[in-house]
Amino acid sequence: MDTRKKLDLEAAFERELVWTGGGSVRYLVARVTAPPRTKASKRVPLNLAIVVDRSGSMAGGQLEAAIRAGHAVVDALIDGDRISVVAFDDEVRVPVSGLTVGEGGRRRAREALSRLEPGGLTNLSGGWLAGAECLARLQERLPGASHRVLLLSDGHANQGILDAGELGEHARELCLRGIHSSTVGIGDGYSPEQLQAIAENGGGRMHDAEHAEEIEEVVAAELGEILETEIEDIVLEVEVPQGARMECMSAYRSEGVQALRIHLGSLLPGTSREALFQVSTPRGNDGDALRFPLRASSRFREDGDRILSPIRTARLEFAEGARNDRQEQDPMVAGRVVDLWLTRLVQELGRLNREGDPRAAESLDRREGRWFVRFATGIPGAEDAIARYRYLADRARRPIPERLLKEMQLRSYKMGRGEVDRRHRVRGDFVAGIMAFDEENG
Repeated sequence: MDTRKKLDLEAAFERELVWTGGGSVRYLVARVTAPPRTKASKRVPLNLAIVVDRSGSMAGGQLEAAIRAGHAVVDALIDGDRISVVAFDDEVRVPVSGLTVGEGGRRRAREALSRLEPGGLTNLSGGWLAGAECLARLQERLPGASHRVLLLSDGHANQGILDAGELGEHARELCLRGIHSSTVGIGDGYSPEQLQAIAENGGGRMHDAEHAEEIEEVVAAELGEILETEIEDIVLEVEVPQGARMECMSAYRSEGVQALRIHLGSLLPGTSREALFQVSTPRGNDGDALRFPLRASSRFREDGDRILSPIRTARLEFAEGARNDRQEQDPMVAGRVVDLWLTRLVQELGRLNREGDPRAAESLDRREGRWFVRFATGIPGAEDAIARYRYLADRARRPIPERLLKEMQLRSYKMGRGEVDRRHRVRGDFVAGIMAFDEENG
């Protein structure tokens, strides 16, 4: 058996007993792990579209850095790879489409990037979809290739498709067709919701480049991760027993009710991704059990084979009140529930703060935050998570500076997905940053 074609799956509830009278709430953490890289790993051909925002706000160092990053990507490709270059402001231009990388193709792609100049407004969807179209034209001719759009933008889309949900739906459809999208947000003006929707539903990753010099490093890191990835399009499937209700609390695309399908994206060799679920239970007889079979599947990029994990069955047992009340939590699982739940709440608080909706932040606190605090109280090591949530829930009712908001959402996004921040410059804790801002500004 090819050991590269393997997925490991673990799943556990923080408590395994539920009340016979129904209405118990339990939390399930599922973890999918890709196999480590081996000497047998091969580099598959790459069909890549670099999509560069050249709107007026990119003038100066940001566009220059994006061009340098594009040059570095082109230079890192090998003969046989394909490259497309797309540039957009309020108009979309495709100076290079599907060039075979060789001495001539590499030179033409570099020249196309070098000629980019800042223009007008930001038709982000037009540029991104034009890049995807370049890849789609070659898909049938390159069945073993990886088809990737890399979108670099510093702006909030103000032309074309603006709604993050609609952008996410287009990204999902492209992903199902084998075209994956990653995004790089530049500076402080981009929309995390728009770029995250594209990356999250597009099977890719979202990066942040606060400073011009960071554009090159995160683009180089993303190219390295694209080339290293062997396991793509991971889907976690959960069968929900009759009468139980189950919701995925993690920020992944989710489908179904009694048969849940959670789209986890791609995994680098040897890395894991976790999903958090909340389960509400029906009535049951003492000693009976609710069983939740789980299985993960993915695509092996090298040859397109589907990979299946072993089936794991998480279990909840009905118990009378006293036995149910006396049970202890699994501290490891409960700790992961706290961590993953906090990333969800921080993401939402950041979004609501950007929208300027303090009432919605208060509603989130009443509807979900208080249950988070109640759950986390008493769990070893959870005191800091509770304090952070309480501070942010209160502070989110007043405007937070945009850069600190982006750090809030980026950190929680990366933590929730088990990803690494590829920027070399060390950032301080964003909560401490908000506190320092408040002290400086009275």
